[in-house]
Formats: sequence, structure tokens, C-alpha cells
Amino acid sequence: MANFLFSLKHQDLRTFGEYADMYVGVVLRKGVRFKQIDVVFDRYRTQSTKSGTRKKKSKFVQPIRRVIENRNVPLPSNLPSFLSLPENKEDLAFFLATEVIRQAAEGKVVITEGGFISEDQADSNDKSLNLDNLKATHEEADTRMILHMLHCKNVSNCRTIAVSATPTPMSFCFYCIMLTEWISRYG
Repeated sequence: MANFLFSLKHQDLRTFGEYADMYVGVVLRKGVRFKQIDVVFDRYRTQSTKSGTRKKKSKFVQPIRRVIENRNVPLPSNLPSFLSLPENKEDLAFFLATEVIRQAAEGKVVITEGGFISEDQADSNDKSLNLDNLKATHEEADTRMILHMLHCKNVSNCRTIAVSATPTPMSFCFYCIMLTEWISRYG
């Protein structure tokens, strides 16, 4: 999410609502060929190993707090300062998770997870789906994607699963192995 937000520096976006519209548009375009789109966000805990790494990376950045109360809240002019606070990232993940569901195209199932106050909450525009097996407390979205792939195969009966992520070398390698194994077994 942070990489995606940084890529908007030269865009003409003024509010979080405009940002959400653009974000949702990108998500829906990437998933146009699929009947279900799962959007999984990292979690931002204050007490974790990853939190310590984030603090070290942003020690020279003066953090600013901006609460995203609605779509009209202005985007911050200093993105590194905004993204240096876990609370801001949590607010942004919650805002985007609810916007993706709200703006889901008719006939498209959208599931979001990781952007909610309750750690193990998942939500969907299809209220008939049982999302209980998506409840997990892992901080990283890439590890929780395994649950989403299993849910897609076993609950939603998906025949094809595609993963789009900003990969780290480790997670990219994992996705390739996981998808290759998945396709060879179930493809």
C-alpha cells in the first residue's frame, strides 16, 4: 500500500476519496477477468519486530497524524511523514477496505481483510459468504494470502487463482512455488 501511495506523488489527487476511487479502479481493472477479488492488507502493530524496523527506517522523518474520517479529508503533502505512523496506515487500510467493498462492481465478489479494527475480521460485498476460515492474526498480508487461496478454492470454487502483489524476493519466490503447486494439483 505504501509503494502504491508513493507512486501517486505526481497525480492530481487532492483527497483520500479521490485516492480511494483511483485505488479501487486499479483493483477492479486487475481483477476484471475473475469472479472474486481478495484484497489483503498488512497489519500495523505497535509491538512487533516489523514495528521496530519501521521505526528505524523513519527515524529522520517528522511524523504527522491525519485521521481519515471521510472521503473529503485532504491527502497529506508529505507522504513519508504520513506513512511513518502505524495509526495512519491502519486508518488508510480501513478506509480502502471499506471503499473497495462499497464500490465493488455488480456480479463481482470482493473480500477484504486486514484493514479492520478487529484483527481477525474479513468482510465482503457478498454477505452470504462464510468468511470464518479467513480469521488469522498474522501481521503480514502475504502469509494470510494462503488462507485466501484456500478459501477461494474450497468455498468459492475458483478454478484459477492469480496473485498480484508488490513482491519482496522471499514472497515472490513463495508465490511462484505456491501457485505452481496449486496449478499442478488443482489446475
